[in-house]
Amino acid sequence: MFPTSLKLPAATEDTPSIPTGVQLTPMNPVFRHNPYPVLGQLRNAERIHRDEPLSRWFVTGFEEVREILRNKDLSSNIHNANPDSYTGRLRVNAQSGGMHETYNSILFKDDPEHRRLRSLVSKPFSPKAVENLRPRIRANVAELLDTLTAPFFDLVESFAGPLPVIVISELLGVESHERATFKQWSEDIAARRRHPGTDLISSMITADEVEPPLSDAEIRGQTNLLLIEGNLTTSDLIANGMKAVRGWHVSRHRKPSLACCDDSRSCR
Repeated sequence: MFPTSLKLPAATEDTPSIPTGVQLTPMNPVFRHNPYPVLGQLRNAERIHRDEPLSRWFVTGFEEVREILRNKDLSSNIHNANPDSYTGRLRVNAQSGGMHETYNSILFKDDPEHRRLRSLVSKPFSPKAVENLRPRIRANVAELLDTLTAPFFDLVESFAGPLPVIVISELLGVESHERATFKQWSEDIAARRRHPGTDLISSMITADEVEPPLSDAEIRGQTNLLLIEGNLTTSDLIANGMKAVRGWHVSRHRKPSLACCDDSRSCR
């Protein structure tokens, strides 16, 4: 049920063609190449859009998104989704494909479960804890850059892709020879329950501020979230940040090799 307080814009004869369905997915080559003009077109035409072909809503207006995020009547729990909706079908596909534990993460929880999980996993990500990671991450970057000896290389394949995997694997306590697969989570969690270390998984196991403690399934859900969200988003940020910096310099007839930035989000 969509919030009744939000007013849906009425379509008129002057309403431009509105992208919908597959046009709003990576299956559309235009959207895959650059989604922002397509989303801009959608926002200009209909800030609250019902995507009938795929049974989902697109909300692109700032005020509308803010109201939805503050609406306590809406749920983040994927198990509350209508089975015929886009999210409901994602859940069914995940269950049938053996990926149901993906939805044990904090992203798909409502309070009080969301608050409980957030409390248990927040300590390893405190400002002090994150700052303590900076020297090792700098060393990871330097070690990876030292391997780039060719005059030309694929930034994503050679740097933006592997760097988050290296950092996250060290954070989780995964050995270097296991980084390519990140398999055997159950065995790793069981071993850490017997012999906790200083890694993130051990921190989640030993967290005792809130009862009950995290289950194995919940720990796997949080590590999956970190692997998927932390990995892909960081790789994309590095690549898109470099593309933006390079484009900025090229547009001003400067050499791309001189591109640099000072304390922007993309360079942290």
